[in-house]
Amino acid sequence: MKALGVVLLLFLLSSCMLNESVYLPELKPFSSAEKVGITCENAFVQEPWQFVHSIHFEMVKGHGTTVVGVTVLDEETIKVALMGVEGFILFEAEQLLGKDIHVRRALPPFDKSGFAAGLMRDVQTLFVPPKGSKQLLVEGSNEIPVCRYLEEGQVTDIFPEQDSWYKINIYGIDKELSRTLIVEEFVEVDGRRLPEVFQLTALGNLGYVLHMKLLSAERIQ
Repeated sequence: MKALGVVLLLFLLSSCMLNESVYLPELKPFSSAEKVGITCENAFVQEPWQFVHSIHFEMVKGHGTTVVGVTVLDEETIKVALMGVEGFILFEAEQLLGKDIHVRRALPPFDKSGFAAGLMRDVQTLFVPPKGSKQLLVEGSNEIPVCRYLEEGQVTDIFPEQDSWYKINIYGIDKELSRTLIVEEFVEVDGRRLPEVFQLTALGNLGYVLHMKLLSAERIQ
């Protein structure tokens, strides 16, 4: 039943919520802080890694494409490349966290204004733990645990892994939901539990859905 609930949630996110406004919910304090404090950051990586993903972009107006994404996380630097299935590089960029993005290559349609910033934001949502103060809370009558991170202009709610799924909601300065990440499956690589199949939804009139599957992961020495 829980698996069915996750599937239905994914369907609703991709078909309805792209244009709907969802606002920051009020949550209650959580008493069992120790367990949640350990598990909320489990899906993020703290060491240098290189990931290769199959990525299907699904736009709100129905357009879509499939590419291969290569992400390198090395201390405070993020490097991203998008390639066609034949290996041709369509987009390449690098960013020192908190600094400007250096775009090295961007072919249509990946040369549009705001694309690089949005992509780097998505990568940080997937792999970089949120900063700011943390509150330990619960949602609903079932008291589902939530870690809420408060940053200037952003609120991040992390729902710890339960029954092999994991969720992150990000709200903007207007307290409106802007992004949702749902991890559907995990895999263990080199002793590290990593997200394998997941979906990231960006809401709004220019919203999109990224359907992603991990193809390979390598810890960088």
